[in-house]
Amino acid sequence: HRSAAGPLLDGPDDEALSNAVHTHRYTPLNFLPLQAYEQLHPRRKPANDYFLAVGCLQCVPAVTVTGGVPITFVPLAFVLGVDAATKVYEDVQRRRADALTNSQKTRVLNPATGAFEERRWDEVLPGDVLSVRNREIFPADLLFLAAAGDAHSAGHCWVSTKSLDGETDNKLREAPKAVASLLAGRGVEAVAALRGQLQCEAPNANCNDFAGRLHLDAPRHGGGLTARAEDVGLAAAGVSVNEHNMLLRGCQLR
Repeated sequence: HRSAAGPLLDGPDDEALSNAVHTHRYTPLNFLPLQAYEQLHPRRKPANDYFLAVGCLQCVPAVTVTGGVPITFVPLAFVLGVDAATKVYEDVQRRRADALTNSQKTRVLNPATGAFEERRWDEVLPGDVLSVRNREIFPADLLFLAAAGDAHSAGHCWVSTKSLDGETDNKLREAPKAVASLLAGRGVEAVAALRGQLQCEAPNANCNDFAGRLHLDAPRHGGGLTARAEDVGLAAAGVSVNEHNMLLRGCQLR
C-alpha cells in the first residue's frame, strides 16, 4: 500500500490542542438558555412571541376573556416541546457521529521506537507523523512528506477531495521538493530524524489556497540523514509550502 506521512515538526507548546471533532451545539448547561433564545427570538419565531404575549394578557384580570386562565400557553408549550425534543434528537445524533469519527484509528510514528503505532483521531497532535494507506481518509490537515513506492512515485500521491468540494477528479499532491530530495531512498528512520517548524496562515474556510514556510533544522548524522551543504542551506532559508503540498482532513488517499 502506498502511504503518506506528515507533519513531523516540533510539538505544540499548548498541550490542550486537540484534533477532536465537536459538531454538537448543546450541553446540559446551555440547552435551556439557547432554546429560549432561539424559540422566542422575535425575528426568527414571531408567532411564538405573539402567543406568549396573548397568554400573558389572558392572565391580566382587566383584559382577560378566559377567566384569567392562559389557555394559549397549552398549544405554545406543545410546539416548544416538540421543537426542543427534535433539537435534542438531532444533537444526540451529532454526538454519536462525533464519537464515531473521533474513535477512528490511524498510525502515528513513535520517535522513540521508530515504529508506527495505532492512535485515535482525537489523540493526534500537531507535530505527529502519520502513515496513511491507500483508500484511507486523512484524519487531520497534513503536510505531505513522502510516499512509499518506487523512486518515480516517492514524492507525490493522488487524493480525492470529493468530500470537501464535490469534485470527482483525483488531484495530484506533491511533497516539497527539498523534503522529497532529503528523504528520497531513505526509510522511516530518516523521517523520524526530521526536525523543524511550519509557519502558516491561521485556519480558514478556503480549501484551495494555503501559504506557509517550512524551516528545517540542519540535518544531523544518524537516523538515515546526512548533513549535506544544500540541506544546511535549505534549513536556514526555509521551504515554501502551498496547497499542493497539503493533505486536508476528510480527503481520501488514492
